[in-house]
Amino acid sequence: MLTTQEIASEFDVAYQTVMAWIYKGFFPNAQKEETPRGAYYLVPRSDLRDFKVPKRGRPSKDAEKQGEQTAEESTPAQPTRKASKRSPAKKANVTKSAKKKGVRAK
Repeated sequence: MLTTQEIASEFDVAYQTVMAWIYKGFFPNAQKEETPRGAYYLVPRSDLRDFKVPKRGRPSKDAEKQGEQTAEESTPAQPTRKASKRSPAKKANVTKSAKKKGVRAK
């Protein structure tokens, strides 16, 4: 049985990362041990045999589809943009009273 600190040093990750793996269920046989100073986890070596460090970061949106598509099909198409509702020239913001005076509003 290994402690979380030993697993962290073995895989060169932080102690908190090992705790996250335990909470996510990567080590199904991990046992929580209670002591007067607090709890700690022990993980059997059998859980570490086939364990691979998960990839970091958020998975891509089409991670499931990539295995089914070829490399040519996996490149996403560029989205089309809508035309702007504004005219190319910026219109001056003028109030009704300012029109009479010939002054632009701020």
